[in-house]
Amino acid sequence: MGSDKAARTLIATAAFGLESVVASELHRLGYGDLATENGKVTFPATDADIARCNINLRCADRVLLQMGQFRATDFEELFQGVRAIPWEGLIPENGVMHVTGKSVRSKLFSVPDCQSIAKKAVVEAMKRRYRTEKFPENGPVYRIEVALLKDVATISVDTSGPGCTSAATDPTGERRRSARRSPRRWCSSRAGGRTRSSPIPSAARGPSPSRPRSSGATSRRASTARSRPRTGRIFRGSSG
Repeated sequence: MGSDKAARTLIATAAFGLESVVASELHRLGYGDLATENGKVTFPATDADIARCNINLRCADRVLLQMGQFRATDFEELFQGVRAIPWEGLIPENGVMHVTGKSVRSKLFSVPDCQSIAKKAVVEAMKRRYRTEKFPENGPVYRIEVALLKDVATISVDTSGPGCTSAATDPTGERRRSARRSPRRWCSSRAGGRTRSSPIPSAARGPSPSRPRSSGATSRRASTARSRPRTGRIFRGSSG
């Protein structure tokens, strides 16, 4: 992927409402020039920072490597924009090119067509180096994302492994608990016509989502039941 000091643009995706928490984590890791948007935080980095962010970010969903960004109002512009990206320097000859997509308020609203066009453009770019018409695609998987927002296409590669936010892959809710424990969560309060930010007290955050909630009366009843000695029944029979 080039030198460890090569300039890159990374995207840390996040669940809705956790963008500021992820931005605070990046600040603590020493990253600046952050651009916070809905569901993601974009920042400049190097190749070495890809592994560093994947290891140290607790509240982000995934870390994407942005390969390019351009305006695309038709399929030709999308094809040429994706084809111009130097994919041959990233994906090996036997790499699996798995393309995903999404479209929001864009003229190119058909996501399956956008995925097909992007995949064809990546293959055409790979031909520049490998001089072949067919690729076996039996090697490592490269997940390429085509995200269209207001006719602007952002092309990125997923650098993270399996997701850790669903109930199936994260049954203990580690991402949610990390966000709840973060000291950089802020709430807004009105004071004198101005908006003032203040840290959310730990008591206001409530218990962990994975911890069952019980009232005081229920707890007392459970404690009394545990401390009460068990008495067995005595059956008296008559002999005769």
